[in-house]
Amino acid sequence: MLELWKTGPAGGKTMIRFRQSLLLGCATFAIAAGAGQAFAQSAEPADRPQDSATDVGEVVVTAERREQSLQNYAGVAQAISGKELQAIGIDQIEDLQSAVPGLSISNQEGNVQIYIRGVGTANNTELGDPSAATHLNGVYLPRPRGLGGMFFDLARVEIAKGPQGTLRGRNAVAGTLNIIPNMPRLGERSGYVQGEVGNLETTGYEAALNLPIGETQAIRAAIYGVDKGTAYKNVGSDQTLDPTGIQELFSGRLTYLFQPNDRFRLSLMGDYESERGTGYPATNIRNGLVGGGTPDQLELRDVLYRGPQGLVENDNWGLALNVSYDFGPAVLEYSASRRNVDYYQVNAANEGVVRPGYGASNVDYDNFGTQYWLTLSESDIHELRLSSPADSKAIWSAGLFYFKESQQVGFLSVVDKGQFYSGTEFTFPDV
Repeated sequence: MLELWKTGPAGGKTMIRFRQSLLLGCATFAIAAGAGQAFAQSAEPADRPQDSATDVGEVVVTAERREQSLQNYAGVAQAISGKELQAIGIDQIEDLQSAVPGLSISNQEGNVQIYIRGVGTANNTELGDPSAATHLNGVYLPRPRGLGGMFFDLARVEIAKGPQGTLRGRNAVAGTLNIIPNMPRLGERSGYVQGEVGNLETTGYEAALNLPIGETQAIRAAIYGVDKGTAYKNVGSDQTLDPTGIQELFSGRLTYLFQPNDRFRLSLMGDYESERGTGYPATNIRNGLVGGGTPDQLELRDVLYRGPQGLVENDNWGLALNVSYDFGPAVLEYSASRRNVDYYQVNAANEGVVRPGYGASNVDYDNFGTQYWLTLSESDIHELRLSSPADSKAIWSAGLFYFKESQQVGFLSVVDKGQFYSGTEFTFPDV
C-alpha cells in the first residue's frame, strides 16, 4: 500500500491511499493527491458536503471567452473534465471522438486532423489552415502537429460545435477544441504520480506537483511520457532497419500563477514536447494482392523493409502569458504567446509484406527511394480584450487580435531504380 498526503490552506493533512488495478491487460499504478476513480480517502474534511449519487454538479465552459454554466451557453458545446477522461479511459486526443458526438480526430503522419460535424480539412501544412481551431488554455495553436503530447494533467476539454468566428476568430468555421490544463492552486501542496505498462513493450507515466509560494502565488509542474514498441516485424535481410511504429514521447509543462486579490490575475505557462520514433505505422499490401496473393495468404505484420531508416524527430515548445484586471464595469485582459514547431521525417520504405513467391531474397536492398519532410514554424499571438464583468446583465466584448507566423518548409522525393535516379525538391525557405 502506497500513501501520499496533501496540505490545504489550513495546514491540515489529508491521507490519500492507493490501490492497484488491472485493466484490459495493462497494469496501472497511481499515487494521487485528490479523490478519483482509483483513489480512496481515509479522511474527509468535516465541512465538505457529501455529493449525492444523482448530483452531477455544474459544468463550466469558456466557449464565449468567459466562465459560465453549460446550461446558459446559447450554442452547442460539450465539456469533459479531467477526472471524467480518466474514468472512461481516454488518455489520447484521438480517443475523444468516442465520447463526443460529431467529433472526428485522426493522426496523419503527426498532423492532427479534426472534423466537427463533418467540417474540417486534411491540409494542415504551410499551404492550408485547419477549419477546426485548436487552443491550449484558450491560446490559438496554428499548427496542431504534436497536439497529442499536450494531453495530460487536464482540468477539462471543451468542444464548441459550429462557427465560432465572432469570439475565436481565425480558422473556427467547424468549431473549436480547447485543451485546458490544471492551473496552480493557491495555498495547496499536492501532487500525483501514475504509470502504466502494457504489451508491445509499452510503458508510460504522468506526474504533477503543485506548490504554493506564500498566499498569493503558486507553481505547478507536470510531466508526461510514453515509450511504445511496434507490432510490425522486419523480415528483410537488412536487420539494421527498425520497423515503423516505435515511439518515444516526453512532454513537460510549468505554470506560474500570481493572484494577490479577486481583481488581478497573472499566469505564465511554458510547455515542451519531444517525440522520437521510426515513423507512423503503415504496411504495403498492394504488391501482395497484385502479385496474386489473397488476404488470408498475407502476413500483414511481416514487412520487407529496405532503403533508409524511417525517422521522426518532432520538437515543440511554447510560452503563454495571460494578465487580467477587473475594473468593475469592465474586465481588461491581455494574452501573448509564442510557439515553435521543428519537425523532421524520413519515410520508411518497404517492398510490402511477405507473400507467396516473394520474400527477403527477392528484395533489392540497394533501392533508397523515399521521401523527406522538414517543417519549421514560429508563431506569435497577441490579444487585447475588454469585456463585461461576469455578473453584468448586458454581455459585450471588444478587442484586438494579432497573429504572425513564419515557416520554412522542405520536401524531397527520391526515386531510385527507375529509368533514371531522380529527386524532386519542394522548398519554401520562408512562408
